[in-house]
Amino acid sequence: MFLDPNTRHGICRRQGLFEQCRHPPYSTMSSSAIGAGCFACLGSVFAKLTFGDSSLSHSLDGAGWYALKIATLAAFIFCNVQMWALHAKALRLCGSTLQAVVLNTAANFVLTGICGRLLFGENHDIVWWSGIGLIILGTLLVSTAQSQNAPEEKSEKVE
Repeated sequence: MFLDPNTRHGICRRQGLFEQCRHPPYSTMSSSAIGAGCFACLGSVFAKLTFGDSSLSHSLDGAGWYALKIATLAAFIFCNVQMWALHAKALRLCGSTLQAVVLNTAANFVLTGICGRLLFGENHDIVWWSGIGLIILGTLLVSTAQSQNAPEEKSEKVE
């Protein structure tokens, strides 16, 4: 499938003729971008468990400590690979890379902050939560502006 830069859909080649193919639904792109943000958040959690000074690793000694570090390192690598795969899929499916990047970043920031609070007891003041609110508002504005400015799909065949 070849992407036509002037429209938001692809062109499929079949038996020497070109015909329009419908672009995958917006929800597929947004779920891939948000999923990438979720895996990025999980990668951050496992990185903190692997490389940070956590109370969980202090309670273990010897083989248990090494097993925990290896398991969290493997989970960190797995989450980052999944994040990049989903982010690449979102970039491939969307009409604008800005949508995928903004959704991925917003999901990552919000979930990382929530996980930091719930799992590690990190305290965030009102300024931090206000910033997260602005990130969510900006994400909504960019997403709706991009979808309203998108050109209409044509149903005619390209020859």
